[in-house]
Amino acid sequence: MTDDISKSWLRRRVEGAVQSGLTRAYETVKVDPARFLLQLRSAYGLPITTFAGVYSVDPGLLDRISRSLIRSGMKVAAAEGAGLGLGGAITILPDLSILAGVTLRTIQKLSLLYGFE
Repeated sequence: MTDDISKSWLRRRVEGAVQSGLTRAYETVKVDPARFLLQLRSAYGLPITTFAGVYSVDPGLLDRISRSLIRSGMKVAAAEGAGLGLGGAITILPDLSILAGVTLRTIQKLSLLYGFE
């Protein structure tokens, strides 16, 4: 019975630590929708005031913008990979975590671009 209590205590501690760590990591890499909307309006001249307004924009224009967003994410990932790749096996963990962050940000930007808030 003591073994069950210690497992549940340990399990709760580990789960809490993992959840806390992932929440902090997400807060670090997440895209601010309001700021991204301003960037879209200024960089691409989109005539929208909310992300729901993208439904009135030509899908071809959204596709061109999405390709540009994907290319910029690929450039960031390539530069990061080149920099941390020089460290060899020692830098695999930081390399993968940064790549995951870049990928997450790109996915968030694409979903916002197509009106999914």
